[in-house]
Amino acid sequence: DGTPSATPGSISYNGTIATRGGSVTMNARGDGGPTSGFIQMNGASVQTDGGAVTLYSGQPGAPTGYVTLVDSQIDTRVGQTDAGAGGAVQIAGGNVTLAGAQIATSTGNVDIRGSSADWNSGVVITDGRTPSTISTTSGNVTVQGVARRQASSTFAAAHGVLVNGGSSITTGSGSIALRGYNFNNDTTVPAAAPDSGVRLENGARIVTTGGGDIEITGRSQNGGSGVSIEAGGSPSVPGA
Repeated sequence: DGTPSATPGSISYNGTIATRGGSVTMNARGDGGPTSGFIQMNGASVQTDGGAVTLYSGQPGAPTGYVTLVDSQIDTRVGQTDAGAGGAVQIAGGNVTLAGAQIATSTGNVDIRGSSADWNSGVVITDGRTPSTISTTSGNVTVQGVARRQASSTFAAAHGVLVNGGSSITTGSGSIALRGYNFNNDTTVPAAAPDSGVRLENGARIVTTGGGDIEITGRSQNGGSGVSIEAGGSPSVPGA
């Protein structure tokens, strides 16, 4: 409402969408710059009863900007129960952050991809106000992230994929794949030991309850770990 004055190609939403079977797509194209465009859902709820949900920031085939879900829910299950089928969820951006977010898809696949163009981590699934959760029954969950270390982040760790704060990814018979890559695209920046391709810490939970596979693959070319599984904090659920 009114004259646009924010980042080009931005979407900010805090309401409720209920489609009764229809799909929901949010595209924040931006102006083509490496960090342009963002989608932010804060206290929002999307219920599709079987429809798919797509959140995409950036130009087609080149995700950029930010996708942030804070205290928000995406539920594609028919009847909002695991007994019903569910639509797929796809999220892609330059940086993807879930903070107190819940994603439930039952039979639907979940695909989250973040390719950072700045010093931040690619995908962060963190607690925020409460732990974030991703759950399916037979759907597959794939989380892929790329982090690029630059001069401004000499003293801050960056990760391709970070799961922490008691956050969880759970499936029944579906598979879970976490794939992260951290690389140094500025040769003047020294290596930082905390950097990692994939990092699980502080009560992170990656669980299959019905025979699904779990794959965790990480690479870090700037002195960090490919895969790092760390203790930390006092989680109320079993540790990583």
